[in-house]
Amino acid sequence: MSQGRPRGGPIGVDPRHVGVLLCPCGQDTVKLPGQYEALCLRCYALARAAYERRMANGNHRGIAANIAGDTCMACEGDDVDADGCLWWCNHCHIVTRVAYPAPYPGLPRPKGRPAWLR
Repeated sequence: MSQGRPRGGPIGVDPRHVGVLLCPCGQDTVKLPGQYEALCLRCYALARAAYERRMANGNHRGIAANIAGDTCMACEGDDVDADGCLWWCNHCHIVTRVAYPAPYPGLPRPKGRPAWLR
């Protein structure tokens, strides 16, 4: 389902599947990439939040805000959409590029403690 990771770019969902195939939850169509499969906006938000909590557990890392859910974090509107790589709100016109932060083999891991802990 996903196209793979272009060099330096985010993972994206194949445009032929966006808004067509059903999410594994069976309620909405796929909009954004998950770690293992494409997901609807609601499932993407749940999976992303769970991933951020796992990554933050025990390594003094902050949790990133999950702006790409099924409601807008800026205006709390529910007129949002996504096309596989971008997420946007039609009410306040915020646009963000999103991708599931899957760990990739071969990418360097940060060493040492974060600067704000020193």
